[in-house]
Parts: sequence; structure tokens; C-alpha cells
Amino acid sequence: MPQTRLVLKIRDYDGETTTTNIHLTPLLSDGSNYAAIEAAANSIKAAVENMILGTVEQAQLVHVFDENITPTVADPNAQREVKWLVTMQDTTQYLDATNTVPNPGYGKVWQFEIGTAELAELAANSDEADPAGDVSTLKIQLEANARSPWNYAAASPTQSLISVRHVGRAT
Repeated sequence: MPQTRLVLKIRDYDGETTTTNIHLTPLLSDGSNYAAIEAAANSIKAAVENMILGTVEQAQLVHVFDENITPTVADPNAQREVKWLVTMQDTTQYLDATNTVPNPGYGKVWQFEIGTAELAELAANSDEADPAGDVSTLKIQLEANARSPWNYAAASPTQSLISVRHVGRAT
């Protein structure tokens, strides 16, 4: 069953952080109850802030989709250390429609990793994904739907996929 949670990252006096997860009403598949969930999350966050000495450093609304997968993975090559390193660039110059608020992340590059990479997607003699393969769908979806760490503007932020490269990591 899908889950929606409020995740609060709280900083203490010594600079250490603790994380609190609070389950909320699940987001409906059509998203029609999002505003109500966001309002509930804000109310809970305010109530928590009244009960703590530390500072809420970050509040996240997380929706976990139920993928109905079995706990086993068939391919023994599906290892968490085998990853795609995805590199993207923020290409939105302004944060508003009237081009008056500059985007502090304009031109900046950011990265994230995707574990259990399918190495058959590699281009020949390269550590990068083959542009003719499934990475083309990933590119379309990321450029249309992802947001840079600096730009969460609702008004069509843009970003470009720079590369999807195979890396090995221990985490």
C-alpha cells in the first residue's frame, strides 16, 4: 500500500541531526488530496516545533509508491555497488515568469546515483550509457520532471541531462 510521510530533520545544539518520520494520509493516485496533505504536514511541523528545543532544518513530504515487487531479485548482477552516476545541469536562468528573480543554481551541475545498473545499457567501449538505448527515455523523463537542488519553481524549470556513466561505489 502506498505511503505518504512527513520527514523532519531536526538539528540539536551540538549541530547533530535526528530524523522523525510521521505517516500521513496516502496521496491519491490523481493527486487530488495533495493540498490537504501539505496543509496537514505544515500543521504537524508547526506543532512539533512548539515541542522541541532544536530547529527543524528540513521538512520533506515523501510518497512511497507500492511497486508490488517480490523480495527477491532474479539477476545476481543486480548489485547496489554497480551504479549509474547521473549528471545534470540547471538551465533555468530565472525563478519567475517575469525574469526578475535570478536562479542561484543557473548553470550549476549536480549528480545523483542509481544503484543496480544494467551494464548492457553501456555504449560500446565506453563507461557511459548508450544514447540510443533506454537512457533516451530516462533523459526525457528527467528533463521534464526532475528539479535541481536550487530550483523548485513551479513554472517549468528546465534542466539538461549531461551524462549517465557507470561507476562502482561501496554505498
